[in-house]
Amino acid sequence: MSDAAVQPGQAILPGFPDTFCTYMARQLVAKEGYVVGVVAEAAPLAENCDLALMRHDGYSLTLLCLIDRETNPEKTFGLTPEATTDIGKACLHYTGRIHFNKMPVMIMVMEVGPEDPDTRQRLAPFRPSGIFSKVQISGWAIDPDKKALWNNTLYGRWTPPATFIGKLLTSPREENVVAAAPPAAASNPDRGFPYLTAGIMAVLCAIFVAEIVYGVGPWTGMLQPSIASLLAFGGIYRPLVMQGEWLRLFSGPLLHADIGHLFLNCVALYLAGRILEGLVGRAWLAAIFVIGAISGALFSLAFNPDTLVSVGASGAVMGLFATLLVLAFHFPKGADRTALLATSIYVLIPSMLPLTSSGGKVDIAAHAGGALGGLIIGGLLLTIWRKEDTHPRFAGLATIIGLAGFAMFAFAFTPLPQNYRVGMMAAAIVPESETPKGADEWRKRALDLIAQYPRDPRPRYFHAIDLIDAKDNAGAERELRTGLAEVDLWRKVLNPEFAFHMQIALALTLADGRMAEAREIARPACEWAKAGPNRALLDENKLCDR
Repeated sequence: MSDAAVQPGQAILPGFPDTFCTYMARQLVAKEGYVVGVVAEAAPLAENCDLALMRHDGYSLTLLCLIDRETNPEKTFGLTPEATTDIGKACLHYTGRIHFNKMPVMIMVMEVGPEDPDTRQRLAPFRPSGIFSKVQISGWAIDPDKKALWNNTLYGRWTPPATFIGKLLTSPREENVVAAAPPAAASNPDRGFPYLTAGIMAVLCAIFVAEIVYGVGPWTGMLQPSIASLLAFGGIYRPLVMQGEWLRLFSGPLLHADIGHLFLNCVALYLAGRILEGLVGRAWLAAIFVIGAISGALFSLAFNPDTLVSVGASGAVMGLFATLLVLAFHFPKGADRTALLATSIYVLIPSMLPLTSSGGKVDIAAHAGGALGGLIIGGLLLTIWRKEDTHPRFAGLATIIGLAGFAMFAFAFTPLPQNYRVGMMAAAIVPESETPKGADEWRKRALDLIAQYPRDPRPRYFHAIDLIDAKDNAGAERELRTGLAEVDLWRKVLNPEFAFHMQIALALTLADGRMAEAREIARPACEWAKAGPNRALLDENKLCDR
């Protein structure tokens, strides 16, 4: 590389004109890690600039070409966008890879000085061929008199170093800008094998094996457990959570919808977990995992439709990557920060896109919730992590959070025997694809459906209605009692109010001659039906106590 390194305390660019362009270059060198000069392959770029700066951290390479239009108002950048892009391609061998992704070369052409009417139009063509292009060129217009900054990048004023330059435009100029000593990198020794990360992955895999081996009904596709299996093992299903099964918020994040789902989450967990385990310690890693998992589960509960069964450690994984994103700023500008930022961004941005994976819908709500939890705890850690400390403080608090969370994960599976019976019931009812569309079709197909799905109470109810119409109260009683025998199980997978309709029908069959028994059976329905046609029917037959 060809650069002019400046020693701490040494003047930057002595002898250059006292313009904002020079002042901005000095500040970029002093505070943003740039050096004067460029790599040899970018010499044609430097020849067309008044000042050429470069920042290289081992992963990315950024080249700034500054045109000082305060000194020479007529001067413009002399290369075409195509030639500029070719220079970037020639420099690509200086950039590194993060998770097999080649980092880009950034070339920013900056005209600094009074804008003319054609400035932005002239610089607008300096843009990359695509958002994922490995050479990202951009055009910038900086007008010190108007304190205005324009660029044609995707993120506008959020593109580094736009915010930094914007502050320079609006703040009083500093005198005697000199190079500062580089900040000391935070101590981050390698902790060796990531035992906690590997342990969590092992637990996730063991639970998935149980989903397949002991699942309700056969698995399909890519080792995909049935919906009944996911419900039985504790998947997050809003109607059940609203009925009091809140432990599903802890069990759901440990389940997976198929082998592909598990594989992707384990890979992502390893990538983030092995970094964080050495970066912040095992105690904080456990706390971040727990907070991300619960945040994702709560968002799934709040924003997903009632029909969706949500499972997966994605919320916890997004929490890890979001924490990494924030903690990158604990480190000075350089390779460490770039690697952490790129690692997290390459996962977080695609995870927020509404794509489909392994035949199922990606739970964007869980991803967003986990990421939000990770951002919050990342901000907390950034605040309490002193530069001289190896890890963030308050590891004891993190240990309590982690142990409490893991204990709740384990406790969440204690309802499994009961949930398993509910899951077996879910597998035994008429599937949605075969469900009749109305009462007439239910009555027409009732006998066939009873033969195929003897545990489903719905065809028995409609067959009982036919028997009541035929004055066969004994047959109707038999069908209704059989259907109600497992009411505690099926009301968790069907509309719970259906049980009241069956109780009303059964009470009506008993009202002629067995009134005391009929009233006892109708009691729950009387408490439910305070008004409307069902209440009128109960009152007409004197089945409710007055």
